[in-house]
Amino acid sequence: MADRKTKCRRVSFYQIVKQEDGDSFPGLNWQQVLARITPSTATHTLNNRDIRGEVFQLGQHRYLELDVERDLAPRQRDRSSNKRAPLLTNGDSWEVIEESFVAFFEHNVVGMVSSNQSAPSHAALAGWLNRTVQPQERYYAKPIVSREMYHRLSEMRGVSLATFALKPSNASGQASGLLGSMLGAVEGIGPGVRVELRVVAGKSRDKPESRRLLEETLEINGLLREGNPFGIEKAVVNGIPANGGSVEPINLIEQRLTMDREVLIAKEEGKGLDETSAIDAIREAEDHLRDQLHAAIGVPVS
Repeated sequence: MADRKTKCRRVSFYQIVKQEDGDSFPGLNWQQVLARITPSTATHTLNNRDIRGEVFQLGQHRYLELDVERDLAPRQRDRSSNKRAPLLTNGDSWEVIEESFVAFFEHNVVGMVSSNQSAPSHAALAGWLNRTVQPQERYYAKPIVSREMYHRLSEMRGVSLATFALKPSNASGQASGLLGSMLGAVEGIGPGVRVELRVVAGKSRDKPESRRLLEETLEINGLLREGNPFGIEKAVVNGIPANGGSVEPINLIEQRLTMDREVLIAKEEGKGLDETSAIDAIREAEDHLRDQLHAAIGVPVS
């Protein structure tokens, strides 16, 4: 295994929820759900792309592989001569694909790792499950976002830098503070613009500006948690820890729980991901992040 090549891939986590309202539902036994998919492969057209899914088994557990035809076939290069040539498939009936591997866990949590950005996404996963499983209430794969950093902001002494962005056309109601200033600044231009505000207060813990910027940021953080009525698209701040140390970047809109893992390349020719290694990467990431995943979806940590 020492001479096997690897690729760094990101493992992302989602929760299968109700598409209609985004609410969670009691955890399913996904091993039983996958076992009932007969035959084990199904292809559905989703957003004008043919997504093929296959249930496969490793050890005692079942997993899902989703693939889609790649728009352009990759090329190959000779390292010694730098000559380039097409990377041929095995025949006319073969096609180049991108793959995503999916593992299912308790509380309807799923982990995914993909061969490339053009591989089937979490939206394709939900669409494929809806078409294949045909649940009574349609599924949606909701990214699992850590709530820990949102709470961390209230523990800060101040904020040294904050960047916010929004489109006035997405805002509802009257805004005050920084948001009100942003909306007022472009009122005469029109609602179709996007305005971005960057406020630098400085890194000193004792500057009153950094404390006042923290107060403004906490108000905006509260609005984001209450449904984001002003359509804020970007909210990134550098928090100054109360007990000293380096500033901490906090993305108030997204703190998605992910983990980068090294995945082995398949033994056969080409550069596809090894399915066993891909699943191992997902399971290792889930094991490492389990408490954070459960806390993020409101499940008490055991």
